[in-house]
Amino acid sequence: MDEVQNLDAWAPQVKHLVDNHRLHLLVTGSSSLRIEAGRDSLAGRITSIDLGPLLLREIAHLRFGYVSTPAWSENGTNSVSSPDFWLEAVELSRRESEPRQKAFAAFSELRATWLQEVVPLDPLILSSEPHLYDLAGHMAESTLGYFLASIPNLDLAHFPERGAEPEVDFILTVGPRRIPVEVKYRRRIDPHEDTRGLRAFLEKTVYNAPFGLLVTQNDDVMVPDPRIIPISLSSFLWLR
Repeated sequence: MDEVQNLDAWAPQVKHLVDNHRLHLLVTGSSSLRIEAGRDSLAGRITSIDLGPLLLREIAHLRFGYVSTPAWSENGTNSVSSPDFWLEAVELSRRESEPRQKAFAAFSELRATWLQEVVPLDPLILSSEPHLYDLAGHMAESTLGYFLASIPNLDLAHFPERGAEPEVDFILTVGPRRIPVEVKYRRRIDPHEDTRGLRAFLEKTVYNAPFGLLVTQNDDVMVPDPRIIPISLSSFLWLR
């Protein structure tokens, strides 16, 4: 049953079917919130699988026939605690710039069609609609958060503002190390102001954070602080 959330009282009907017949049902839908609303009626009878959106590499393969080895392997979570991993990942994404950017543009189009959004993430399209930059920034942050949350065995948290300590969008915990991640999805980056949260977190030795990640809109961002590694959103999504 596809797009089952559009059926009235779908959950009681499914319950009746599985309680009175020897069968298994596969129900799918594009609204996780509305699907979740029916779980109470099916307690003990349902197992949920969240597939999430296609990865950039999957889009590159399906739409453009491009296949390559991702930097972040299925069992490679431990390696992300090293800055060398991220530096090599950035270099790999630059070498694969054309398929990555084409896949990211297609990802932006898919989101617009699927969610009926009018806020593009693709930098080329976004540049012609500057009034949407702030909204695109929020979209970029939520997109990255969803991507990170879908990675098995990765401890993900938000670091809210605490007294004199600025907010940090995401904190990745890998073993004993923490990696602060800040999203600044804009055309121009202020190397001082836009890294304030990262620098404050890195300077607290108790957090055991050897480096931080600044997620940007474009690939050409430079940050003078060697502890902070800039990486574009499309490059980040290209990791897996």
